[in-house]
Amino acid sequence: MRIALVAGCPFPWPRGTPARILGMAQALHQAGHEVHVIAYPIGDLDQQLPFPVHRSLGLPFYRRTAPGADPLRLAWFLPALAATVARVVAWQRIEIVHAHHYEGLLAAWPAKRLHGVPVIYDAHTTLAGELPYYRLGVPRRCTTAVGRSLDKRLPKLADHIVATSQYIADELARDGMPTDRVTVVGNGIEDTLVAGPAPESRPDGTGERIVYAGNLAGYQGIDTLLEAFTLVAKARPGARLTLLTDSSFDRFAPLAERLGIQDRIDIEPPPPPQALGRRLAAASLLVNPRAECPGYPLKLLNYMAAGRPIVSFRDSARGLTQDQDAWLVDEPTPAALARGMLAVLDRPDRGASLGRSARERVVAELTWSRVVANLEGLYRRMVAHEPPLADHRSSSVGVTSGD
Repeated sequence: MRIALVAGCPFPWPRGTPARILGMAQALHQAGHEVHVIAYPIGDLDQQLPFPVHRSLGLPFYRRTAPGADPLRLAWFLPALAATVARVVAWQRIEIVHAHHYEGLLAAWPAKRLHGVPVIYDAHTTLAGELPYYRLGVPRRCTTAVGRSLDKRLPKLADHIVATSQYIADELARDGMPTDRVTVVGNGIEDTLVAGPAPESRPDGTGERIVYAGNLAGYQGIDTLLEAFTLVAKARPGARLTLLTDSSFDRFAPLAERLGIQDRIDIEPPPPPQALGRRLAAASLLVNPRAECPGYPLKLLNYMAAGRPIVSFRDSARGLTQDQDAWLVDEPTPAALARGMLAVLDRPDRGASLGRSARERVVAELTWSRVVANLEGLYRRMVAHEPPLADHRSSSVGVTSGD
């Protein structure tokens, strides 16, 4: 099958949406499909990938990779991406387009109208839930209202929607999307990263280490993490906080200094994917301070694969189970997050059990080869113009996007 994945974001990039697209594209290629990725002119590694990446026209001075759109990207890059999608669909005789994020959907819509190719929209999140976290200079209630309005309208441009979590599927249904037009297909992790034994859990010799891996965008809850770590640091004098990130810490440095924890925080660049598991396995616990996420932060899959205990707010880890494969915190406050971290640190045996269960689950259910098996069935039905399955819930994946 000839499949085009449209990346409405920088690609590839080691986080969130780009990581989902890359994992999906590689698994589809390995399954024998002809895969084309169509992306903005922001990213690299094209020559190292086993499938072609078609780049839209760019501007030499624009290299922004931070999450979220901006006026220039919408005004210049999005129309250029739409033109590239239409050209590739025609030249490569694409049979189905899988568009990621609203930018990808908007870029794919002209090709749908011009060439009649089926378009799937991959819903990683909802704008109503995400827009309020960006600094747009308008009240939160306004950005939420705008996001909700777009959430009700834009998905209907697609022939079918893939939701990365049941929560998003339910939100789409609440906004009027028929359930038979939505399929839940969660994120996956590369099969090669979990093919061998679990990374050896080996303390790095610096005391108890709490690790966060991901970007430092506003929605990630880094302020909450720093305040929570302040409480943990008072109870555990040897504890340190490590942030594995390629984002600047500058905006949080004044808070860390005010809290008196700046000398107990280590900022390190994220290692390559092949080494990430070993780095995470050196942690005493892995933390996800994001208060809520409609999808499922990809970092949690990396955390699970590392086999170390996870502490997360419940509303951003909807596919995990309290005291089974993670320690989940209900109240989205620094004090509650600190209590969760201390509950794991105080019981190393509990932490080891949580880590083992999480690792077993990701190996058994959440590799990309298993996830793509669900997509292949959906693609075949779409290309053959067959009616969708009555049950829109994914049979293999109960969790899933976002970084």
